[in-house]
Amino acid sequence: KHPDRRLQEQSQVLDRLDTRLRNTMHNKISAVRSDLTQLRRSLLGSSPRQLMQRSQIQLSANQSRLNQSVRTIVASNRSNLQTLSRSLNSVSPLSTLARGYSITYDAASKVIRSSDDVKVGATITSRLGKGEISSTVHKIVKS
Repeated sequence: KHPDRRLQEQSQVLDRLDTRLRNTMHNKISAVRSDLTQLRRSLLGSSPRQLMQRSQIQLSANQSRLNQSVRTIVASNRSNLQTLSRSLNSVSPLSTLARGYSITYDAASKVIRSSDDVKVGATITSRLGKGEISSTVHKIVKS
């Protein structure tokens, strides 16, 4: 081959290798930049400031849910308490007394349920809606 031709072929090979080297270096630099960008984002995402902000947002949301749950439970319990209070009040002896009835006790504070439980001359106490009355038995009528 002619030396000029060989030199030209070597020059072309050198140009191709130079182009491959530049492309490879460019691709490698791009990959490293991409990795670096991804690492930077990852680092920023796990920074104490970011973690703190996310934790504060989560805490605030949890606190709101907790407050709402407490309000709901308190309202439900209040309603149950009112229902139970009405039920209890309807069967309460004090409620019965307030309607005009009385509870009568003997001297030993035992409730008198029958005229057989008391004797003439005994002292009895009747509890009313408002106050008490002490009485002495003068007569017993059996029914």
